[in-house]
Amino acid sequence: MNLMLALNSAAKAITPEVVIKIYLQKFNAISNTFFNLANMAAPLVGGALLTIKNIDFSEFLLINALSYIVALCMNFLIPYKKVQDEKK
Repeated sequence: MNLMLALNSAAKAITPEVVIKIYLQKFNAISNTFFNLANMAAPLVGGALLTIKNIDFSEFLLINALSYIVALCMNFLIPYKKVQDEKK
């Protein structure tokens, strides 16, 4: 859970540089909705996977690791150009 909060904080920090200002409020609302839905759904999906008789704990951990790798790859698809700070 702490890792999810850390990633969410990092995502919120970069959001104003990626999203156009007029869409920022709507994006934040949608982003927070999906983040909270994922916080509720993840334990349910994890519990359901553990109850399946064909999946043992090591396979469950492998599925979890793969989900983080998929999320990392999706983060690399975010277009980002560093803005130079002109306050000197």
